[in-house]
Amino acid sequence: MAIFLLGAFFRFNDLEGVPPEMTSDHMEKLLDSQRVVDGDRDVFFTNNGGREAFQMYVVAGLVRFFGQDFSFDTLKLATILEGLLTIGMSYWLGVTLAGERNRSLGIALGLALAALIAVSSWHIMLSRLALRIVLTPLTTILVTIFLIRAMRHNHRLDFIWVGFWLGAGIYFYQANRMLPLLVVAGTTLAIVAALPHWRRMLTYAVNLALAAWLAFVIFLPMYRYGQEFPEDYWNRTRGRLFGENAFERLNPATGALERYEPNTREQIERFIDDFDLFRENYIDALEMYSWAGDGAWISNGQGRPALDPITNGLFLLGCLAWGVLFIRQRDPTYLLVPVGIMIMLLPSALTLAYQIENPSFTRTSGTLPFVLLLAGYPLALLTTWGSRVLRQHWVGVGISVLIVIPLLFFAAGHNFENYFRTYRDAYAASWRPYSEIAAPLREFAQDEGSYGNAFMVAYPHWLDHRILGTVAGDIRWNNGLVTRDELYLMLLRNEGTPYQYDPALPMFIMYNRADDETRHWVMERFPGAVEYMQVAGQGLHDFNYVIIPPGTDWLLALLRERSMGVGCLDGC
Repeated sequence: MAIFLLGAFFRFNDLEGVPPEMTSDHMEKLLDSQRVVDGDRDVFFTNNGGREAFQMYVVAGLVRFFGQDFSFDTLKLATILEGLLTIGMSYWLGVTLAGERNRSLGIALGLALAALIAVSSWHIMLSRLALRIVLTPLTTILVTIFLIRAMRHNHRLDFIWVGFWLGAGIYFYQANRMLPLLVVAGTTLAIVAALPHWRRMLTYAVNLALAAWLAFVIFLPMYRYGQEFPEDYWNRTRGRLFGENAFERLNPATGALERYEPNTREQIERFIDDFDLFRENYIDALEMYSWAGDGAWISNGQGRPALDPITNGLFLLGCLAWGVLFIRQRDPTYLLVPVGIMIMLLPSALTLAYQIENPSFTRTSGTLPFVLLLAGYPLALLTTWGSRVLRQHWVGVGISVLIVIPLLFFAAGHNFENYFRTYRDAYAASWRPYSEIAAPLREFAQDEGSYGNAFMVAYPHWLDHRILGTVAGDIRWNNGLVTRDELYLMLLRNEGTPYQYDPALPMFIMYNRADDETRHWVMERFPGAVEYMQVAGQGLHDFNYVIIPPGTDWLLALLRERSMGVGCLDGC
């Protein structure tokens, strides 16, 4: 319970402040969740490169059944709950792996693993990032638990659970597509260990086939989607592996290059050609735990390693100790830990077209349970050896705990500093302060004006109007103008909707401070407009907005200028 509460503290502390703002990726998730609430029942969402659907249903459930709104905090709440569930399941993993032979060691390993996950800045980031990636460690843990049981006992029910979580994981995150390799590797190890008992070996093979069948049955809706829309389904995976336009050919009829669906042989040949890149990527991915981590500001601050110095030392020591454990006990399930790391690194190492994205703390998140399990093993040994050496169980445990707790305390301190300061500062410096920028829009729409009377003029590399509207209080607000000349067309488009222009209310137009052309355009066409200069992001994201008095004189002048006849707007 203490470990769970510690994990909850790290995940709920300063919830609004870290991470501070939504990105366009988060906005896509909110919009997809809104579509679910509105009645869509997709298994795969194609926008923004394509994404698995489960997380959208979780967020939609929080909105529909628990009174949450469509906001960044709701996205965070969903992933935090999944992160806390992962902490609980990690204890079960430790007990399952080591507790059958030595119950005390299994309990100690489960507690150590849960504690390290609870304070890990890597997992804290995943839990609070508000993206579906946090489901990967959870799925990996669940598959591994039942795979361990299946390898040891060859019970059909355990294989059924393996198949269930394999199939379900396909709807969670794309990195879970590597988990079948872990299951095949684990079952192969069990079959080899069963030699020369052919009947037992055959039972393993039959049970594995049953697990594969169940996984495929659960996967069928996604499989059908992939067959009907292969480019959409494989777009993100193939794009990272080979590049967005890797497979193109000339269309004789048009003389233009067109993308096409490559066959398996073509993809294998392309991978062989790029094998040197894969080897470099794999080495870089292996180094991320101890040397140089993820370089993306959205998932890491200053490129720090995935493990803090204390946990990294325990991890390196645990690698040696785990090797000794396997040599002494010859339990093939112990090999799942290093094999799991090697396999679940692949989603990052296979990013051959964008090597700058490797290593990735998100794509390698399936390795997190195995890495922290190795780091937790020395702590588990310390507590069990203490009671054995001193021959007085509680005295030994007490002394061991007095050693373990300071180690966890210092590890927690490092991770707190890394996430709540280094990561927060890197994120804030690299993204836009939407909360500050949206404040005048929210105040206008909810006070003297309306959302229908508020507009934003786009500027290169500036704002996502969807985020702006959501942070300002209305996820459906769509009054972002690609160019200032679209204002009139937007008024027409909004007629008869909740965002219809009301000339009896003031108008609000926001634009980038560097956009002098829009400023002159606004001041020339809107007599009486009052301009405000707003400071945001410590002066790095300043912007201007104007509030225009009620009336339609500006619109009539615009119509005369364009010599256009239109249907009357309300109040014309």
